[in-house]
Amino acid sequence: MKVVKLNYEMANDNGNSKQKAIINGELLIQPNVHTKIIQPNLPGVKPLDLAVNEILDNLVVNVMSNSLKPMSHGNYKIGNASLADNKKKPKAMRAGKDLKSDSDLPLINTLGLIAGKAVKDVYTSKGDLPERIEVKVDMVTALPVSEIAKDFSNRETFKKKFTNNEHQLIVYLTPTKAVKVDIKFDFVFVIEEGVTAMFSIMGNKELNSMLIQALKDQNEPSLVADIDIKKLMDMTILHVEPGDGTTEMPITKGYNYLEQYAKGLPVGAAYAMNEAREVFEQQENMTIARQKFSEFIEQPEKHPDYHHIAKEYLDESVTPLVDELMDGVKEQFERTYNEIDLVLGYGGGSILIKDVMLPELKEHISQIKRPVLILWVPKEYAVTMNVDGMNQIFKNGMFKKLKEQASAAQK
Repeated sequence: MKVVKLNYEMANDNGNSKQKAIINGELLIQPNVHTKIIQPNLPGVKPLDLAVNEILDNLVVNVMSNSLKPMSHGNYKIGNASLADNKKKPKAMRAGKDLKSDSDLPLINTLGLIAGKAVKDVYTSKGDLPERIEVKVDMVTALPVSEIAKDFSNRETFKKKFTNNEHQLIVYLTPTKAVKVDIKFDFVFVIEEGVTAMFSIMGNKELNSMLIQALKDQNEPSLVADIDIKKLMDMTILHVEPGDGTTEMPITKGYNYLEQYAKGLPVGAAYAMNEAREVFEQQENMTIARQKFSEFIEQPEKHPDYHHIAKEYLDESVTPLVDELMDGVKEQFERTYNEIDLVLGYGGGSILIKDVMLPELKEHISQIKRPVLILWVPKEYAVTMNVDGMNQIFKNGMFKKLKEQASAAQK
């Protein structure tokens, strides 16, 4: 078995903290970090079936691509494997400083994730591994509204990072076993973050009933007595999406974002997280990466000894962040002369700031004469709304139409 060919449909949300991807229907979440290394140096001798089964938690690859800057070629530990390496500090997107469209990190981590899944899928289906795997990928991904509005060419720049070249990887499994994976992106659609959430709201039937219940729980009964999902499409919606390093605040109407109100703030949960982490390190005499500290917060069942301590420090550091976010919210209301129907909160950071931000938000809305609804998405869906929305673009047939239109235009 020399070559195996695969076809993937990939929804790809490259967050500053986590990469959320859905590949052929499977949700994959990894810390969006990597560590460049000189040699793979895989420890010990591990049975091949176990190495394959654990590959996404121990992702070590060599990446070669003409889409990368020359210095970015080489060997990497990606995601959880990077966090587990205490010898080097993981590299992440520089919160509020790097443009996604210019950074090599989203490309490297996306290629690594695809290659790792390809190896696992082939071994699972065939019980053996070939010399090489060829993967053809159709992908929906996204950029912040503020990055697109700043320069519309950023969308095309990001797309071409994936499509302009084929990419060669080697996936290291054991000290004696590695697999070559060649990846080609057939068609890539880059959409605006925020708009993706609307595709999730309208397309995910499981999500619909939960959001309607959340609307009823979070607002005056008289305002939401006859509310349904379709009515959200007619609303002017202010999105509040606190990520790790930035907070996007686009305003949408239906599936369109209003370009004149594009807004992003160079602050996010990472700032509060870093402040809390520094105090934690001092008090607990421990040096940890921001992503690991985030894990302490988000996974109490995995870290019972540290969760409550870390959460206490974080709660103290959130208030200044919320003050900045509320300034941004108020500015968006002023720019639209209060013509906003709904404030929609989601994203990983929304879980951390909810207890502090919601009372502030409700206080501001209470001073507006026209009715304004709040929908703070429950944590079960807050982190994955964007990637789910991208995946809906495959499910509803939109991707197929866009790909056919692009193909026809080239002829």
